[in-house]
Amino acid sequence: TEAPTEVDDMPIPDLEGLSDGERLPLLEELVLRALPSGGIEFDANNSQILEMNMPLVRRLVYVLQAFPDFGLQCAGHAKGKPADNKLMKRVLAQDRALALQDALRKEGVMNSIACVGFGSALGRGNCVRVHAMMPGQADAEDAELMLLGWNTGSLSIEQERESLNQLLKEALERGLYFEPNKATIKLEAAHTVRRVAWVLKAFPTWTVSCEGHTKGKPEDSNDMKLQLSLVRAEALRSALEEQGVQNTVVCAGHGCAKGLGMCVQMCAMDPDKEMVIPDLSGLSEDERRDSINELLAQALERGIDFEPNKHYLPPSALGLVRIVARVLKAFPDMAFRLEGHAKGSPQENNEAKRRLSLGRAEAVRAAVKLEGALNAMMCVGEGSALGRGAGLRMLVVDAEERRASEVEIPDLAGFSREAREQVLNELLETSLQKGVDFEPNSSEVPLSCMEAVRNVAKVLQAFADFDLLCEGHAKGQPAENNAAKKKLSHQRAQAFKTAVLAEGATSCNIKCVGRGCEVGLGTRLRMFVADPKQALEGTLEIPDASGLSREEQEKLLNRLLSKALEKGTITFEPNSVEIEITVADTIAELARILKEFPDFAVRCEGHTKGKPLDNNAAKMKLSQARAESVRTALQKLGVAHRLECAGRGCALGLGMCVRMFSVELGDPSEPSPSGAPGGGAPAA
Repeated sequence: TEAPTEVDDMPIPDLEGLSDGERLPLLEELVLRALPSGGIEFDANNSQILEMNMPLVRRLVYVLQAFPDFGLQCAGHAKGKPADNKLMKRVLAQDRALALQDALRKEGVMNSIACVGFGSALGRGNCVRVHAMMPGQADAEDAELMLLGWNTGSLSIEQERESLNQLLKEALERGLYFEPNKATIKLEAAHTVRRVAWVLKAFPTWTVSCEGHTKGKPEDSNDMKLQLSLVRAEALRSALEEQGVQNTVVCAGHGCAKGLGMCVQMCAMDPDKEMVIPDLSGLSEDERRDSINELLAQALERGIDFEPNKHYLPPSALGLVRIVARVLKAFPDMAFRLEGHAKGSPQENNEAKRRLSLGRAEAVRAAVKLEGALNAMMCVGEGSALGRGAGLRMLVVDAEERRASEVEIPDLAGFSREAREQVLNELLETSLQKGVDFEPNSSEVPLSCMEAVRNVAKVLQAFADFDLLCEGHAKGQPAENNAAKKKLSHQRAQAFKTAVLAEGATSCNIKCVGRGCEVGLGTRLRMFVADPKQALEGTLEIPDASGLSREEQEKLLNRLLSKALEKGTITFEPNSVEIEITVADTIAELARILKEFPDFAVRCEGHTKGKPLDNNAAKMKLSQARAESVRTALQKLGVAHRLECAGRGCALGLGMCVRMFSVELGDPSEPSPSGAPGGGAPAA
C-alpha cells in the first residue's frame, strides 16, 4: 500500500523472518511515532474524534496494516483526579475508546482491538491512549484488565498512590464474597480477584495493606471476629499470589470494629511507614552496626525475583530498593558490603555463578544510588559458595575491608612525569587484571565488571593530566582479523570509556582503538598512557588562523571539516538516527575543529542511500533527523556554534553520510555535488 503523506517519517522495516516477539517492539515504536503524545485527545465531555486528529488516526492505520496479526489496546480516559472517578466518567472514557475503534474500522483496520474506560482513575485527562498487544492478547477473557500495565507509566509517586488506591477501591467494590464464617473465597468472586491482581501487577513496586472486616456492630467485635477477618485478608493475599502478584501485601484483621460489614479493603502503604528506622544515637559502634544489619536483613527479607540467569532488576524490586535506600540514607556515614548469592551447593560453585551473583549485586547498587543513597558500597559475587540460595545480603563494612577492595593511589608528590606515567600504567593494569567479560558479539559493559570500571575511574581522576589509549581486542588468531572484529572491539573500548566517564573521570582525554584479533590477545581491554604520536594519531593539525582574513579562515574551516569527515565518515544504525558508537572520535574531532572557529555559522547536511531519482519525503526527513543527531552530539561536547541542519535525502547520490561547511545563517542556497562552499570538498 502506498504510504499517505502523513507517514513519510515512519518507514516500515523489513519484517520477514522475524518472530512475534521481535516484531512487537517494532510495532510499539511505530505506534509511538504515529501518536507522539501516546494517544488521541478529545474535547471535554465529548466522545467524538476531532477532524484535526484524523491525520493521526490515518498514521495509526498505516502502521497497523503492516502488522495484521497483532492486537491493539484503546484505553479511554477522562479529566479529573483519581479520587473523583465515577460511573459517568468511566462510561465517557469507554465511549472514547470505542470511537477510536470505530474510526479505525472505517479506515479498514481488521486487527483485534480491546477497549476499556478508566475514567479519571489514572489522571490522564481527556484522551485515548493506544498500545500494541501480541497476537491473541486482545481477544483474551481479561483483555481489558491487561491494559493497566501499559497505562501507568510516567506517573509520579503521588499520582501512582492515588491511582492505585482508586483502582483497588473500584475493583473490590465489585464484591469479594466468602463462605459464611469461613475464609473460603466464593467462585463468583474470581473475576474480582483477577481484577485486583491486574491492578497490583500494574504497580509492582508498591507495598499494600489488606484489611479484613466482618459483619456486626463495632460493639460486637471480639477475638473470633478479629481472627476471621485476618484469615480472610490472608486468603485474598494467597489468591493474588496464585495469580502471579509479587507485591508485598501486609494483612490485618479488624473484625467488626469499624462497622463496615463483610469486606476486604486494600490501599497503598506510605513507603516511609513500611519500615521504622530507630534512633541509634547513644549506642556503641558494635550495637549500631548490629542494628543497621538487622534493618537491612528485614528490608531484603522478601527477596528479588530475578529471571533465571539474568541480572536485570524486575519492576517488582523497586519497592524493596526504595526501602533499602531509606535505610542507607539514614546512615550516610556508613559503608556497606552488598553480596549476591546464587542457587546451588558450595561444591557446585563456579565462575558463571559468581559473575551472575555479582551482576545482580551491582544492579541493586545502581538502583539504590538512583534513589539517592550516596553511601560507599562494595559489591561481591559469592555465587553458591555459602549455600544461601539465590538472594542478596547487605552488611555494614569496616574501613579496612572497604580499602582492600579498592585500588590504592600512592602519594606521588615530587615524582617526575615519567615516574608518574609508570605508576599510572601499573595501576591501570592492576585494575583491569580480572578482565571485562563481554557477552559474545556484545559491546555492553557487564554489571559484573563495574568494580573494574570504578577502579579505573578512581585512578584516572588522580592522573587527569595524561592522555590515554583504550584498546579493545576480540577473540581469534591474527590471521582471522577482519573489519567486523575491529568494529566490535572498538565498540567495546568506547563502551568501557563511556562507563568510566560516567563514574566521574570526565577530565581525561581517552582515545579508543579497536584492534580486533590483530595481536591474538583474546577478548580483553587494555588501557595505558598514549605516547604523543598515539595521542595525536588520526587528529588534524589546526593551523593558527588569527592572522588570516575572514575569507581565508572560512576556507580553512571547510577544508578541516572535509578532511575530518573523509577520515571518519559518520555512520548510523540501519534505518535509525542513532550515531554508531565507532564514530565517536570523528564527532570529537569535529567538535575540536569547530571550537577553533567560533564566529562561523555551519551547516550540517544529512544524506541517505539511494539514487537521485529515488529521493522522497521519507528520505529527506531521515537525513534531516540524522543531521540533527550530529548537531546534538556536538552540542554535548560543548560546541556553541550556530549549527543549521538540512536533510537532502539521496538527492545528490552521495550515499549515507554527513557533510559540514560554513554558511550564512538562513542561507537557502545549496552547494553543488562537486564541492562545498568556501572551497571545501564533499565531506563523504
